[in-house]
Amino acid sequence: MTYDSCSIIEEFLKEVKAGNIAERGFGLCWNFRCFCESHYLFYPEDEFARESFERMLCTFPKYTGNSVYPLVPSKEYEAHLNAEVDFYDPSTPYGAIRLEFVEWALKELSEKKHLI
Repeated sequence: MTYDSCSIIEEFLKEVKAGNIAERGFGLCWNFRCFCESHYLFYPEDEFARESFERMLCTFPKYTGNSVYPLVPSKEYEAHLNAEVDFYDPSTPYGAIRLEFVEWALKELSEKKHLI
């Protein structure tokens, strides 16, 4: 992961942690894609940042084993998507796991930043 992709991921995670989430009814990957677009990242920076973010999701200790639905099983994700619930509500297991990932990822980035 390059410093630039590390920085954009870290900035995104801090925004999520602060509750600044563009689409509360969608998962982290969609919101990260929107975040990258709003920061005018272009190919290949955009693609590399998204790939780096997705790799982080897949290395999270509570990874589901499914790269398309890394934090919440697909049936549960789809049910919440159809119900239009807040995917970041910390009082639900689905919001809690996303916010747990954010905390974990921020810690991982801070520990590895000196290696970049």
